[in-house]
Amino acid sequence: GLLIPEIVQDYVMHHILSAANERGLFIRFHTGLLEGNRGILSNSNPELLENPFSKYPRVKFDLFHIGYPYWGVTAVLAKTYPNVFIGMCWSHIISPVFARNALSNFLDAVPFNKISGFGGDCAVVDAIYGHLMIARENIAWIFAEKIGERTLTVSQAVRIAERLLYDIQKEILLNSL
Repeated sequence: GLLIPEIVQDYVMHHILSAANERGLFIRFHTGLLEGNRGILSNSNPELLENPFSKYPRVKFDLFHIGYPYWGVTAVLAKTYPNVFIGMCWSHIISPVFARNALSNFLDAVPFNKISGFGGDCAVVDAIYGHLMIARENIAWIFAEKIGERTLTVSQAVRIAERLLYDIQKEILLNSL
């Protein structure tokens, strides 16, 4: 295939980010584990995107796959930068237990309005449905724990679940590039 020099790739990416910055759009980045395991994992560490987070403050960056296995870095980036959001797409099928642990920590560390609790990131409808079922079970599990710990009330859990599963998705899809 055709290899595009890195300088051209950088120019094109900065051009896209500049246009998105003018419009305040969401841009989604695949971070962490990528399909097929053929990439170099360290190249998908979300920390490598820190420069654009600062340079384009009106772009809302949605970090796919929670940056798995760098989900701690993803949490800190979302906490630090007002324009960084956590996308849990694919994370529930990578490892349901890992996704539950990450979600519990995200809810403790990051404003819940910056967390997308589910996203298919799949081309097959059956896989999307299966992932949604696992995601809903995981979210219910974590909310049950937090209600049991008395860190959330039932009404708070319902409001947050609506945000994680519906409101943030609607906002992202209506404002994406």
